[in-house]
Amino acid sequence: MKKIIFIGLVLMATSQFASAEALDTLNYWHVYYNGVKIRDYNALFNEVKEALPYKTISLRLNSIKGYDSVTILYGSDTRCPICDIHLSFYDGLHEIVIGSTKRHGFKYPVSFKLKTLVDFEKGRGTKTFEIFYTEVADDKPYRKESVFIIQLD
Repeated sequence: MKKIIFIGLVLMATSQFASAEALDTLNYWHVYYNGVKIRDYNALFNEVKEALPYKTISLRLNSIKGYDSVTILYGSDTRCPICDIHLSFYDGLHEIVIGSTKRHGFKYPVSFKLKTLVDFEKGRGTKTFEIFYTEVADDKPYRKESVFIIQLD
């Protein structure tokens, strides 16, 4: 009985040092262009200013075809099990959703056609698009994270 009490006390004492923050992992995501992985990112890219050049994906405007797409596989240890997933950018005033899925979990990718950005560039002259990954439950954002920037040259 003394051993059980001792083990219980040791476990309680050590659990004080293992906070949720210390056990948390980084969110990460993989970016695919027409099914080919082109970048790997994690949450640290949003905290380090020196990472900005790597966060930017430059694409030649005249080489983008109507069927070209970008896909994101996003991983997190704190996924929202009831959330829809949106990919979006801001036009200065509004959020423009360019891709979404109602499936949940890492194995379900979310994609968008690059033609959407090309059409926006032609109409407004915008060449830089900061893409956001958002988990939405009941029309309210649960998590929103800047995942990468697309630069059309």
